[in-house]
Amino acid sequence: MERRFQLVRERDGATVLRGRWDLVCIELSSGRPRRMPQAFLDAYMTVVVDAQAAS
Repeated sequence: MERRFQLVRERDGATVLRGRWDLVCIELSSGRPRRMPQAFLDAYMTVVVDAQAAS
């Protein structure tokens, strides 16, 4: 999952910082990537925004 964010200064609306980070679920016992557990999907998918639609 990719997470993007922007910090905006309240007093003048200027963008102070834009960032992006990539999240990957890892199986701790093997160190290999795995599918995101349902609990994560339930928490994160409610706030997913289509990047192209937001542009």
